[in-house]
Amino acid sequence: MAPAAASTGPAREESGESGLSNRVETRQGSEPSRGVTFSVGLVAREGRRDELVKTFQALLGSIRGSAGCLQCNLLEDVQQSNEIKLLVQWESREDFERHVKSDAFRRVLVGMELSAEPPDLRIQTIAGVSGMDLLREILECDDRAQGRKETVPEQERLPKGETR
Repeated sequence: MAPAAASTGPAREESGESGLSNRVETRQGSEPSRGVTFSVGLVAREGRRDELVKTFQALLGSIRGSAGCLQCNLLEDVQQSNEIKLLVQWESREDFERHVKSDAFRRVLVGMELSAEPPDLRIQTIAGVSGMDLLREILECDDRAQGRKETVPEQERLPKGETR
């Protein structure tokens, strides 16, 4: 995947899953293996790639400005142009959990509904890799603490079978 939008900080070269070299920028002093790395891969519906990219580009600034965000990139697959990936690295699990409880992350969840296929969601820590189960645990705990009944309000959900 190649960056669809730049991040901030000094650059380093990194080899992606496809073996292609990606230029990745991080904030000074950050270590790529620390904390939590959150990624979600999405496949745009036919004719809706630009809408999907714009939806996630609009979120980059607020995510990058969040406490503990070391890196935030929107990547696109150069061979499969309808595939994009949001990749965010957090300094600590606490920073990641704070983000998951934020309005910005709720917009990420809504944006995930634009994917033509189930999102490829991964949460990586030094201890291992998780996915939706860890997100549900964090969000359900926050929902209970805030007195909310659901994570994504009903009015923000797409009706079954409807696409944006």
